[in-house]
Amino acid sequence: MQVKAITFTKDAKKVELDGCCRFWMPLVFCERCKRRSGEPAANFPALSVPQHLEKCLEANEKRKPITVDEYRIIRDQVLSANGRNDLILPPLSGVGVFEAKLLVGRLYDFAWINSWTPLISKEALRRLADKNINLKIGGLQLTCGAGNIGTHVALQCELAALLAEETIEGLALEKCDLCQEYHRKSMRVNMMNYEATKYFKRANFKGDVHLVRLHEWSTFIIASEQFVEAVQDLGLTGIQFDDVGEWV
Repeated sequence: MQVKAITFTKDAKKVELDGCCRFWMPLVFCERCKRRSGEPAANFPALSVPQHLEKCLEANEKRKPITVDEYRIIRDQVLSANGRNDLILPPLSGVGVFEAKLLVGRLYDFAWINSWTPLISKEALRRLADKNINLKIGGLQLTCGAGNIGTHVALQCELAALLAEETIEGLALEKCDLCQEYHRKSMRVNMMNYEATKYFKRANFKGDVHLVRLHEWSTFIIASEQFVEAVQDLGLTGIQFDDVGEWV
């Protein structure tokens, strides 16, 4: 069965939105793999930041790399404060209320800061819930000019390692056993130009979760079959699905 990832429609792509979470997790330099954290991709708008960490995690704060051990102390404090010690929270993840501006266009049921940062209308959220599709959401402060827009909320798509070993090898990915992050051994191969079939481990996709961000390649958000069916049945706008591989 085909694995489907969510993305924007052509019309939704024309809408210009800008924004990020109020806080960012620190930048990390791993002393074992000798790599820094990559660009931020994952956002966790449902998480709050303990007050004593707010200053050092402000999004506009200049970032100096910290060690893996230093990062784990901060990460564990954030997760513990939210009762979410099960969560994968990579370096440079956005945390806290999402702050965004609508620059050009009108909003659809799904609106996009970029291809990996979706927002959803409260009405679409309600209609999906009526079909037993319950999504994780977080706070959103959305403005247009001097006015506030209260129609949408931010989606929180949490991470899981879904790629099968043969696909990880084919994509030239490796996981550092210290920082636990995936890195590319070669820049020549990526998810878009990889010609072989990509395989995803269904056992790692929890049954009650409908949108999962790949830990191995965090700009991809994978949808459950139930979510795809519900979106299509409801005719929700601003979202489409790309076939990205097969379940095993």
